[in-house]
Amino acid sequence: MKYKPYIKLYHIGGKMKLRLFLIIILLPLGALFAYQTQIISESPEQIQFIIKMDSLKIQTNAEFSFFRDFAKMSFNTNEGEPELPFILYNIAVPANGNVSVNIKPINEYQKQLTRPLQPAPRYFYDQEEKLQTQYKIDNKKYQNYPQISHSIEPSRQFRGYNLIPVKIYPVHYYEQNKRLNIIDEMIVTINISGNTNAKRTNNDNWDSFYAEMFLNWQTGQRFYNGVDESEVNFAPFNKSNYWYSFEASKDGIYRINASQIPDAPLGDIDPHKIRVFTTGGSTMSSYPSDPGHEFVEVPIYVSGADDGNFDQQDYILLYARDRDGFGMNSEYSYESNTNGDFYYYNPYSGANKYWLTWGEFSAPAKRIESEPLPNNWAEEKNSVYFLQHIESERARMNEKYESYYAWYSQKMEGRSNASYLFNFNVEDLDISKEKSIRAFIKTEQATGIDRHNVKLSLNGTEFKSLQWSTSSMQKLEGAVANLTEGANSMQLDVFRTIWSDMFLDFYDVMYYKKLVKRGQAYSFAVESNAAAKNIKYQFQNKPSSDVQVYRVKDFNKVTKITPDYQNSAFSFVSESRAGDEFWVVQNSDIINVNAIKREQVKDLAAETGQVDFIIVTNKALAQAAEELKEIYQQAYSLNAKIAYQEDIINQFAGGNDDPMAIRNYLKYLYEICPAPKLKGAVLLGFGTIDWRNYSGMANNKNQIMTMQIKAQSSSGGTFNTKTSSDQYFAYITNISAPDLIIGRIPITNMNEWAQYKNKLVHFLNSKQGTWTNQALFLADDFNYVTSITDTMHSYAVETISAILHESIFKEKIFAQDYPLNEFKKKPEVNNLFVDKIKKGALITVYIGHGDPVSVGDENYLRVEDMPRLDNIEHLTTIIFGSCSVGRTDNPNIKSMAEYMIMNPNGGAIVTIGAQRDSYNNGNVLLISDILNNSFNSRKNIGESFLLMCQKPVNQNLNTYVYQLLGDPLLPVYSPERLNNVNLDHTNNDTIDNFQARELVNTQGSFLPGQQGQAELFVQDSFRSYNVLSDMASVPVKVDGKNLFTGKSTLANGAFNADFIVPDDIIGGNKGKVIAYYYDELNKKDYINYLTNISFSGHDYFAENNDAPQVKIYLESKKFREGDRVSQNPLLIADMFDSNGINILGSSGHEIVLLLDDSTEPIIVTQGFSYDLDSYTNGSLYWQLQNLEEGTHQLKIIVFDNFNKPTVAKADFVVAKSSKIELNDVLIYPNPVKKDAYFTFNNTEDAEIEIRIYTITGRKIRNLKAGLCTKGYNQVYWDGKDNDGDRIANNTYFYKVIAKQISSGKTIEVVEKLIMYKSN
Repeated sequence: MKYKPYIKLYHIGGKMKLRLFLIIILLPLGALFAYQTQIISESPEQIQFIIKMDSLKIQTNAEFSFFRDFAKMSFNTNEGEPELPFILYNIAVPANGNVSVNIKPINEYQKQLTRPLQPAPRYFYDQEEKLQTQYKIDNKKYQNYPQISHSIEPSRQFRGYNLIPVKIYPVHYYEQNKRLNIIDEMIVTINISGNTNAKRTNNDNWDSFYAEMFLNWQTGQRFYNGVDESEVNFAPFNKSNYWYSFEASKDGIYRINASQIPDAPLGDIDPHKIRVFTTGGSTMSSYPSDPGHEFVEVPIYVSGADDGNFDQQDYILLYARDRDGFGMNSEYSYESNTNGDFYYYNPYSGANKYWLTWGEFSAPAKRIESEPLPNNWAEEKNSVYFLQHIESERARMNEKYESYYAWYSQKMEGRSNASYLFNFNVEDLDISKEKSIRAFIKTEQATGIDRHNVKLSLNGTEFKSLQWSTSSMQKLEGAVANLTEGANSMQLDVFRTIWSDMFLDFYDVMYYKKLVKRGQAYSFAVESNAAAKNIKYQFQNKPSSDVQVYRVKDFNKVTKITPDYQNSAFSFVSESRAGDEFWVVQNSDIINVNAIKREQVKDLAAETGQVDFIIVTNKALAQAAEELKEIYQQAYSLNAKIAYQEDIINQFAGGNDDPMAIRNYLKYLYEICPAPKLKGAVLLGFGTIDWRNYSGMANNKNQIMTMQIKAQSSSGGTFNTKTSSDQYFAYITNISAPDLIIGRIPITNMNEWAQYKNKLVHFLNSKQGTWTNQALFLADDFNYVTSITDTMHSYAVETISAILHESIFKEKIFAQDYPLNEFKKKPEVNNLFVDKIKKGALITVYIGHGDPVSVGDENYLRVEDMPRLDNIEHLTTIIFGSCSVGRTDNPNIKSMAEYMIMNPNGGAIVTIGAQRDSYNNGNVLLISDILNNSFNSRKNIGESFLLMCQKPVNQNLNTYVYQLLGDPLLPVYSPERLNNVNLDHTNNDTIDNFQARELVNTQGSFLPGQQGQAELFVQDSFRSYNVLSDMASVPVKVDGKNLFTGKSTLANGAFNADFIVPDDIIGGNKGKVIAYYYDELNKKDYINYLTNISFSGHDYFAENNDAPQVKIYLESKKFREGDRVSQNPLLIADMFDSNGINILGSSGHEIVLLLDDSTEPIIVTQGFSYDLDSYTNGSLYWQLQNLEEGTHQLKIIVFDNFNKPTVAKADFVVAKSSKIELNDVLIYPNPVKKDAYFTFNNTEDAEIEIRIYTITGRKIRNLKAGLCTKGYNQVYWDGKDNDGDRIANNTYFYKVIAKQISSGKTIEVVEKLIMYKSN
């Protein structure tokens, strides 16, 4: 049950007070606005509730009427249909249960529109490759649009629960008269059928999460069905103590010599028990229900087995294949098969892994059997159909136009006509039979109007031409009578009238090849349309007598055929079926396995104990994983487990790189391990779509695999995005949404891990201060391409920010409010956005246009800004509601999301961004859900993201492209909220509101026994205004400005403070008091608040007999007039006024400073805060930077709350500073168990020395780190003293000393460390 506060005014003893009462109302799942849900009754068989709609906001433009409440209401996304809202509820039902819905309207009304209701949009790319939105009514759909009150969606599974989504439609639209019928209050009854007496306990210890998932949690939790153990295939490593692996880099017959098997106990091996296994090497299915590839035994031949020994001279023969080929990689085909299957090369690796072993298996070992010789044959052949496939992976399309892992042989771009030449050789051509060539070509983009025109020629003779207007793959095929033995040349002519990007995928040369055995293996495949029959294959030459013939029906179905030697040739007869391959080899053609190694396999399938969270990494990052595991255990009390990608792939993919192995491993653990069930995983390591490094740029980035999927709309794909998504690793029970928390820490080496770890530990240990109750929003302006009325982002920020709890500070920047410079950029917004991030916001949200390396066309945030973001003390979580800002899978690009997360000195601790293009309406829903789950419901960021993904409306279009970078378990939520604040009139009890010039008393309480200081903020009512352009207007609200900021003594949890209401209040009844307290003892922070306070009126009279008194200092309070200071001095100004200092910041009454003769004042109001327990005394702190050497005068202009001014002055001299500084000095971990790292930031290159002392001051260790460059550094310590002995458990001091290179000057910082190693 959640509680909605209700504030009421009443009088006690002649004085009016504000008191808080509670009305119990269950709010909608993740909703504070647009509608409310109040449960009337709930039982296993039925849930009944009231829906009350808030006033729907309807706007009108030149074409349509449209809704603007996207945050809480979901909207129809079917292109061309009315964009009507609906309310979505998940209902838990028994296994095989169902629901029925009855709706009884209580109140409804009609609203006449002046324009047709806006349709759901179509999304497309323009000529500049920018995502555009088109609103076009489908008249047929509008006329026949059903007027339904609800719909019941197909059921789905989530972690053992059967959920049925129910959509409620409170608004109907009638196109004939452009009228809306709105049910603004209704009673909804949902009846639940099935075995409602079922009752089963869920031991996940995740009730708070499930309670947000479905409406009927109180009674529906009994419908837990448990988790069934489905089939997941894996290698049975428990069957043998010996496992050897080798790779097949091409198809053929392979030989393993006994003498080349390292460390094999040959004398103890029974040759009849030798086996070889593989999974076949094809790509694995992406469907969660697919168990993965079986670990299959392949038949082999073992020489010398008859004597019962496996001797040095013995060997093994087998057929092995690589991973390439159309049939091997059909999982990644997405085009229509009418033009072929377009993925020939495996996207992860080309070589196929095989496993040699011996041991106690239940079935006999498989051997290659000889086929019986047929007595007759239906046909004799001396040539066979042959397909010569010619393809290379050299060029790639823009990711927005191409899916998965497609690469192309040739990119052909330009504006003018061009010819491209391709040379190839043909061997043993049977010129008497048909010959043809087919080529596959694709264009990057097509408008439907462009005409693409190409011609193919062979050896100077045209054989095919084609014109088309789409971007789909085109097949050009024609007969080529002039194909010749030996060298041939194919020419592709492209005729252009406009610029075009065209790509040749591959081409096939198809002909009949004579049966001639030359100096290499001869192989051919039976045509796919061939009928099964016995065929005699008559070769036209006679090689030596060591010829062997093998028939391959599949990778694990191989037989041997006895050839027939004749006088001048040889032949063989075999049944031939479509798809069969035949291999004719001699001893010299057999491929020797030279690189076979013994694997120290880890049997992950045997580790079935309870586990909360999995860290997936590789062995190169093992130390990082161990340190992250320790953080998880200490900070989150989680049972975390490390799994190395190499071990996962070995056991769950047969050693062949495939991301599905990770998904199947997580599925296996989730199903088989006992409760509490696995909750999620973090991928510790970077990953790109170029796992085979065709680009030459991906090697260092390819640490942990990424997975590409095709995301498209439920309406058939108007918004068709091809993207990689880590979410897919967590698809365990269904194909619509993840079941597990998933995130990625995108490191490539241990240095990057040390940088992120430093940020993570710093955040966890020092997440305190009022900035943790702050949300920052930036809305893109109205300008985009040719549009100057692109208002949706400003509306989006208004909608999203409105869902946040009223006690949260909300800072909004609307870029439209700021001018463009001559370069069409907005540096003022850039500087303001960077400054606000630096000052601190727990969550930052950007809504607007973007690309991988910049936020907004106007450069609101750029890669070049990263050095300025030194906000290590205020690390934000930033959500980019924008196209491609989170594109991390391209090896050629380092995206903004990466820069922010890997900035060692600040930036972000978590980023959530889109890998590809995203769209505004979906972004609003997505971000609103995340903020509601985190800020409002206080879920960690991974839980918040996972909950967002569960809404069916979020599962189709937009959610797939978003990725969480950083620690997914991070507690990115605001302080715990209390609601116990009162306001008193101290000398005026005759009016209901608080007047200007009135002295007001604030009283409140946190928890009993808490001591210290509470920070207090009093805000004026919110300010409303219109964000304007010449063509458009958006009404917005921004938080009221602070009229008081100070500190109050906290005694036994209670605080008491006074403030004066300034003359400049704007008036209204939405004022706030917000108090913040951090409990040092329990390491927990709290917010106490009171809202809906009326600050208005100027009828109260109070005298003002003095003006503010100001005393200026620079750098310290030892400052005297004319003193010398550094170029970056700290300004300190002590202020006093009996009526308080005006800090509302109203125009003309700000606190400003002027330097020398400058006519541009610097507004510094926000640097002021009142002294402890005072409303008259306070101090201003402001950091001045980069002052020029010489004499200066500084002026400060201050107003009191009654607007009486004072001007204070100070003269000073700036001397150039050469001081080096050490910042953020830490040791991790602390306490130290075994070894540790000293980490710090130095402001310039310096010689670094670290000394460790006992508590009595005896030096026990000296570490000379040498030259450390400017910025973040770390120095390893093995936990030992100078004698090499481990130091005892105790507290120690350490001193970090930095010696400046230029001057030899030193600076030192002393901190404490604790050594504690358990026995």
